Amino acid sequence: MGKRIGDKGYLTIVRDLKSGATLFVGKGKKGECLDGFMKKLKSSKANIEFVAVDLAPSFTAWIKANLPHAIIVYDHFHVIKLMNDRLNKVRRRISRELEDEDKGEIKGLRWKFNRNNEDLEETAQAEIKQCCTLFSELGITYALKEALRRFIVSKI
Repeated sequence: MGKRIGDKGYLTIVRDLKSGATLFVGKGKKGECLDGFMKKLKSSKANIEFVAVDLAPSFTAWIKANLPHAIIVYDHFHVIKLMNDRLNKVRRRISRELEDEDKGEIKGLRWKFNRNNEDLEETAQAEIKQCCTLFSELGITYALKEALRRFIVSKI
């Protein structure tokens, strides 16, 4: 997990997800900052099966190179952010394709589309539903986003 510390830069924190214990703190946000952790890991002879990480390509590359048998699990925040980004691209593209007088149906709904459906007031849910009915591609993308979000938070 990367964390910005004032203007000093980033710290990368390695934690045991079961116990919550901090195992290692490295300076920076590149994969190389984990080399010290690898030394600790080799001396402990621990076997890492799963790694939860953000979507930083440097961490993914480091994990693949140093822990080739570990299964990478990307954190839900970044996965949902990617889906919201895709949803916003679809919404903006549809908005650009509309005549000016029709843009009112979709304009200003970005924050509502990005929120969890159950957190929206009924009027906002109705606006989303109407927009998704009018623009099927947007409706499908929104349904996929909500399904992904529900899957991620489920206790399967």
